[in-house]
Amino acid sequence: MSRKPYVQYLQGPDTKMEPQSSYDLSDEEFSFRRVFPECLSERLPIHEGEDTMRERQSSYDWQKSAMSRKHYAEYLQGPDTRMEPQSSYDLSDEFSFVRLRRVFREHRSERLSVQKAWQEMVSQYKESIKRKYEHRNESSFSSGERVSLAALYTEPVIIQKNEKGGFQNISVEELFNKLDIHLYYPSSVILQGNSGSGKSFISQKIILDWASGNPYLRHFNLAFYLSCEELKCISEEMNLIELLSWNCGLSPDQISNMLQNSTQRVLFIIDGFDKLRFMHCELCISSKFQRAPPELIVCSILSKQILPRSVRLITTRTEVPQGMFLKGPQRFTEIMGFSEKGVEEYFQKFFQNEELFRKAYECVRVNETLITACSIPVICWIICTVMRERFSNGADVTSVLETTTSIYIDFVSTLLEHHCQGLSQSVPSLLRSLGQLAERGMLEQQVLFDEKTVYDTISDPADNPFLFKFLLKRKIHQETMFSFMHLSFQEFFTALYYVLLDEEESQRKVRELLHTVERGWALSCWSDRDFLKADAEVRHANLLQPVILFLCGLCKKESISSFFEKHNITLPINIETQIKEWINQCSQKYQNEHMLFILHCLYELHEKNFIGKVLEHLVLIDLSNKPLKRTDCWLLKYGLKCCEHIRNLKIHETSHNLKILQHEERENIGKSYHRDESSAQTSSEDAEVFTPEHIQGADEDKRKNTYRFVCPHAGQFECSLTSLVFVMASEGELLYRVVSWNPGLLDGLGQMKPAGPLYNIDCFNGSISGLHLPHCEIFCGKGPAHGKYTHQNQFKMFTYSRIRILSLLSTRRIYSAASVRDV
Repeated sequence: MSRKPYVQYLQGPDTKMEPQSSYDLSDEEFSFRRVFPECLSERLPIHEGEDTMRERQSSYDWQKSAMSRKHYAEYLQGPDTRMEPQSSYDLSDEFSFVRLRRVFREHRSERLSVQKAWQEMVSQYKESIKRKYEHRNESSFSSGERVSLAALYTEPVIIQKNEKGGFQNISVEELFNKLDIHLYYPSSVILQGNSGSGKSFISQKIILDWASGNPYLRHFNLAFYLSCEELKCISEEMNLIELLSWNCGLSPDQISNMLQNSTQRVLFIIDGFDKLRFMHCELCISSKFQRAPPELIVCSILSKQILPRSVRLITTRTEVPQGMFLKGPQRFTEIMGFSEKGVEEYFQKFFQNEELFRKAYECVRVNETLITACSIPVICWIICTVMRERFSNGADVTSVLETTTSIYIDFVSTLLEHHCQGLSQSVPSLLRSLGQLAERGMLEQQVLFDEKTVYDTISDPADNPFLFKFLLKRKIHQETMFSFMHLSFQEFFTALYYVLLDEEESQRKVRELLHTVERGWALSCWSDRDFLKADAEVRHANLLQPVILFLCGLCKKESISSFFEKHNITLPINIETQIKEWINQCSQKYQNEHMLFILHCLYELHEKNFIGKVLEHLVLIDLSNKPLKRTDCWLLKYGLKCCEHIRNLKIHETSHNLKILQHEERENIGKSYHRDESSAQTSSEDAEVFTPEHIQGADEDKRKNTYRFVCPHAGQFECSLTSLVFVMASEGELLYRVVSWNPGLLDGLGQMKPAGPLYNIDCFNGSISGLHLPHCEIFCGKGPAHGKYTHQNQFKMFTYSRIRILSLLSTRRIYSAASVRDV
């Protein structure tokens, strides 16, 4: 009790310190050490002469409080307190506190010195990050040309799944914001994306933003970037301090001091989590000084066994398994790729020349296939690179590219023509060597290759334009390593290797590949599977799927025949039959879980008759369980053209794919058919709410009041007055009002009666792709079996009805009625 009055005395209206309530006065080792140094210099009575008056003498009797001061000094003294021994103070004399104040001033000065040293270390670390990530090699064959990461970075579309099952856009700078209504900061942010979606680029941008002092990362004292593909190359055991030292280039002592003196959260960016093996929680370590394999250290960080207050950003190609040991609030996000505006921005940044930019972008803009394919960042880079090469050589840039495989074939052909003339291997031999190396990496889940492995497979690897050479830091030396210029090229060359083998070997390799993928699909359906073994197989199957897509594309002889004929390469005959049989079987067994992947395979094959045969048993395509990328919508449009019998479609639409699907409907209207039962289901929960401008009608007709809304961009917008939800494909102006149901409109309804108002909607300088109309069903009496919801003998049920307006595609004026029901 003696300590509490003393703290009350120390605190006064002019004392700059935290409120008393923030101190736990029972905490002897922390609270009083924290209170005393902050206020001692302002509140202690100090005698400088005979005339010096003691502060607050009437409120505190020093002679009577000698014991309390003694106890307080005892609490201040501890194993980590650098002050003179207690016996040197005459605690019955208040003047001894002057000496105490001097000691604590020295202690505070030492603390400030430590803090300054810590800040210098962090500043040194930030500068090393800037040197490492501020500039990057634009490509492996650009003669060392380096570009600014910030200058080339283009923000992709990223979505997050909310608690209601819907999806909403989120920017990179919002990834670490508080989570919805709970107001908790996420302890884990999962950023998922396919190969080539830009996960590593975003990760490097975030660590660079932290080093540059970007405000959205101000809550993190420290940030560390860990590349999982590099961690897999470390064979020796180490502790967390040594691992971070190896990664950052700072000494272990510096890393230890930085972590020890960090007062805020630490951010770990774990890039490429899918490349690591899963570990049981029981194997995780609990100390940052405990030695273990790097993979186990990462898993211990994820499970909060070490540094539990840290925040983790995890990038991955595959979904994080449900049995993973992530703890705390989590945010799940997915990269959807570039919007059309993002593609234009990337082209402008890539060419850095207005004339070349306009010329290149116009070639892509008029080709719907290419502009859609460019939504995938790596393909956008490929197309820009090919165009730049051809512009410099005056070659034609209008080659026909319909599938992803044809784009990669075109890129490989360009590099072989302009950057492989001096290599000692022939083109067929070079392609087989690259494919052999690529297949080894895909089967062993390896993306980095040591120098010996590469030289045993490929001659002149240092001059090979498809490989990237770099130095990997070891404990006491640096080692030369190689990787493909991008993981997607490793996937492509694996597929190419299979078609370059002889007939028997080719069929065997493809059979094993298809079996591995299908086994992973089957295991993913088992609820009681062993976590480590089965999930490893499921993950491996997902990572091999792109190889199957490229194999499908290589079976399309029309688009690749010229390439193989030019280099005297013969393709196996039976691979196409083998793949088609597998797709046909899987389309019936896995039409719910893997229909989107099957549609991608069919698009790469690009054979209308076969697509119709595979999908002939379907009357419904349900893809509503996940959002669709622009490329997904494009292949969906192609599949529906080939299968007019499919009358029901369930998807989750977003503003980024509305334009593609709307164009498909415009084409269908021009034909002799339309899918009168098809529906594209969207969620109005994520609609932006707006209050329209009210345009007052004439006094004699108040019902003709008109509402005006100027739509700023594509998306869903809900009127706060009428609850109408407009699904806009672009910006535009809307005028809408309620009109009367005149007898002419009701004559053909028979016993049907209106269940809601009739709206007259005008759309200017834009287009509406759909409406959500609110309507109310009222049952008199006790109503149906929903008695617990009845109120005053009336039951009201509010829903949103999805209305597809076909006439809006050919006219700006829409007459939209509410739903009608049989009464």
